[in-house]
This record gives sequence, C-alpha cells and structure tokens, in this order.
Amino acid sequence: MEDLFVPKDNNYDNTFLELSTVRTNAIDLIYDNMNIDLEPLSETEIIEAIGKLNTGKATDEFGISAKHLKTARSILSPIFTSIFNQIIATKQIPLFFKTGITNPVLKKLKDPKLVENYRGITVTPTLTKLFEYVLLPRLTKNFIQADMQFGFTEGLSMLIAAFLVTECKSESKHVTLKPLYMIAVDSQTAFDVVSHIILLDKLYECGIHPKLWSIVKDLYTDMSSKIKWKGEISDKFPIQQGVRQGGVLSTHLYKVYVNNVLNELMKSRVGMKIGNIYTGTPTCADDIALLSDDIEELQIMLNTVLRNAKQDRVTIHPTKTNAVIINKGKTVRKNLQWNLGTTCITPTN
Repeated sequence: MEDLFVPKDNNYDNTFLELSTVRTNAIDLIYDNMNIDLEPLSETEIIEAIGKLNTGKATDEFGISAKHLKTARSILSPIFTSIFNQIIATKQIPLFFKTGITNPVLKKLKDPKLVENYRGITVTPTLTKLFEYVLLPRLTKNFIQADMQFGFTEGLSMLIAAFLVTECKSESKHVTLKPLYMIAVDSQTAFDVVSHIILLDKLYECGIHPKLWSIVKDLYTDMSSKIKWKGEISDKFPIQQGVRQGGVLSTHLYKVYVNNVLNELMKSRVGMKIGNIYTGTPTCADDIALLSDDIEELQIMLNTVLRNAKQDRVTIHPTKTNAVIINKGKTVRKNLQWNLGTTCITPTN
C-alpha cells in the first residue's frame, strides 16, 4: 500500500506538470516575500471546531481523542487559539500534525486477496483534525463549486444527481424523442493520486488567501503515514501524493481538483440540457456521469474528461467505465462505440 502514495508516470501530460511546477514555485516565492495579514482566529471559531469533532472516533496515535478536547474545551480553547494563530503567522505546520496511521479497508464484496481491493483510510492526529476544521470555512469562503458537483456538499446529495439522470431520461423520452446515452466514468484510486503540485496550482486559481495557500502547501510537505494491519504498525513512510481519505480538508481539496473539468464541459455546453438548463455531467465527488442524446457529442465529452485526467495525472479505468443507452427507441445505431484513448467502450445491457 505504501507504493500507492508514490507518483507514477502512466502516459500523463508531463508538460502540464512542468508548467504547474514552475507556477507553484513562482507563487511560493512571491508569497514568501509578501506580508498580507490574515484575520486572526477567534476563540469562538476554535470552540465551534471542537464541537464538530466526532466523539465516536478512537484515540489517535498520541492517545488524544475528540472527547478529551470537548470535555476540556473551556480550558483548551484559548490555548489552541494562540497556538493556531502562531502557526498561521509563521506558515509552519508542526511535523506531528502531518503524520497518520493508514488502515486498509476492504471494499464491499471484493476479493480480500487482491491489494487493489483495499481502500486506505487514514486516522490523522486529533489536533490536525481540529486545525483543519478551523481552516475549512476560510478555504471554502470564495470557492465557486461547479453546478454539477453534488458530492460532499451541505444541502446536496447523490440523490439529486440521480434525480437529474431521471429528468434527462424523461426529457429524451417525451420531448426530444431521441435515445439518451450515458457513460459512467470510473477514476482509479482518485483521492489517492492527487498531485500536490497541481492541487496547489488549482488552489491559487481559486483565489484563496496567500497565507492559507502557504499553510496548505506546508501541510502537504513532509507528510508521512504508517500502515496498521492485524494489530501491527509499520515504520513511517513519506506521502508524496493524494489527499487523505478521512481527512477534514480532503473532500474540499478533491472538489477543487476536479472543478475545472466540470466547468469546462458546462461552459462548452456539450451534453444533455433540459430546455436551456445544463444537465450533462451530474457528479458525486470522483464519480462523473456523462449524458447526451448525441453520439458524437458524447465522444467530445469523453475526450475532454480524458485530456483533463492526463493533465491531472488520474487514470480513467477502461474496463470500469461503462456506457448505457437509455430510451433506446428505433433510431439507435448498431455497433455503437466510443473511444477512451486506445480502448473502445460499447454499451452494456
């Protein structure tokens, strides 16, 4: 599992990575010489963050649990306010904030003998979770999320994404009178392969505060983890890619990572529409459904997703990316297929 956290070159767009590296290094140099103050954290923010900690979780590797912090919040909150403000002022995260213990969890109904069937869930230090809960509202403040992203978002759910698919089906059956085609795109270990350099580049594009950018950069520098398996814990090893599954900031950072492809598809207006409302890419985190009533248009959408995946160093699983025809009608062409790079995708029943 340690190998999962080391970047690979799988026919990705290395030029894009080189450009992101140049930009990120330039941004880091500029921000390092800037002194733009960030509004200090208040004790109220710390108390609210402590309240969000899950008391159902076990103690971390240092023996600290959420229950400890909640029980002593009146005593600890002014102390944490001072410590966290000092971290923000210096833009330096303590090394023990960057550690974690990764537990391999078997995916549902999968063969336990195969390594790829396990998902790594990382237990981070309780103080790291608290610090990330404090940062999260500030990181999300100016973020404009793609309209088609329904995953891990307050007030939204995958049921809304499913509802959109149902409405598109109804539109094609009763209004456009055309077959509806859908390709469900499967991104391989998406959370675990996020490039830290490209993520920082995308965070800059979102317009977050310079100090917050520097803090996220330092948080993902010199990050490490250990593997816990059958009661045994491995030596620590470096984490060179990915956002931690189970981390407080992870879902937001991943949504930032995939935001550009959803916005590109929506702005280009390729994909299904109900009236003049775009409904072509209902998405839940890393699960994207491409919907269109036009065969060639769907190929354009798939090409766009593949190009962005190569830039973002994410692998689209060729055998788990499936196409289906909804409302077949009488006009469906025989021997239909779409191309995902060198792989042909044909409709399944």
